[in-house]
Amino acid sequence: MRDLDPILIEHAYELRGAGKAERSIDNRTYNLRLFETWATASDSPPDTVADVTSGQINRWLSARAETDAPETVLTRYRHLRAFFRWCEREEIVERSPMVNMREPNAETQPVPVLSPDELRALFATTKKDTSFLGRRDFAMLAFLADTGVRVGELVALEIDDLDFGKIGTAKVVGKFRRERTVAFSPKVGKVVLAYLRERAKHRLADDPHVWIGQRGALNVGAVWRVCTVRGEDAGIKNLHPHRLRHTFGHRFRAQGGAEGDLAQLGGWRSPAMLARYGASAASERAVEAHGKVDPLGDVL
Repeated sequence: MRDLDPILIEHAYELRGAGKAERSIDNRTYNLRLFETWATASDSPPDTVADVTSGQINRWLSARAETDAPETVLTRYRHLRAFFRWCEREEIVERSPMVNMREPNAETQPVPVLSPDELRALFATTKKDTSFLGRRDFAMLAFLADTGVRVGELVALEIDDLDFGKIGTAKVVGKFRRERTVAFSPKVGKVVLAYLRERAKHRLADDPHVWIGQRGALNVGAVWRVCTVRGEDAGIKNLHPHRLRHTFGHRFRAQGGAEGDLAQLGGWRSPAMLARYGASAASERAVEAHGKVDPLGDVL
């Protein structure tokens, strides 16, 4: 589509003005580019954004459903719908081609989480490294798993945001610049304090950010690399920060934590996302219950 590039630039400015995170903007742009690539290779490619039809979008979503998870297809649908609604408001298109389209079905699926044994292995292998990086990574992984913070919130965290009172807390700024307070356990607080003691000896100790490396504050990519490397050391493939956030949500619900408290601590506003954690915890409880009930009893 010959006019898509300038429209996407304008759309990105609109999203930034609405407080959307850069990662969210990147994801939306990526999905629109995916659709453009598919549409360009189709039998009747649209010449402009205004030429896109509902049939083309439906066929693209059907094609994505062959390889993507249902929830991923739903996300792609919603990104396109929001884009075309914006195009309609800006009079780029006369009418959104998705105005009468129905959302794809996406049943609530349990989230992928780390098992207790995987968590133990991750912490044990990282704890063995007593270097500065080892202490930092151990503290960072424990903090991620205990608080459920997003990776962007983690890297933005400053020392003054930490409070090691009777209940350890940290102030973070989440999506749409919403500030909230998260909590961490005394065990995790002790691990973080041990890291901060080593951090005080670092040549960049004056940096206000909690998590630092040889070049200063860590960025999102650096945290992803830490998770990948430390995960592989523990025998966990493709470990990433968001999986630790999933694990936090799952364990909080599985151990009796209330949905409302989880929403507040994790900064979740989507009922669908909270339902996923409830489904994940419910699945675990059902498996445990099966062992206690023994349905076949003395008939086998």
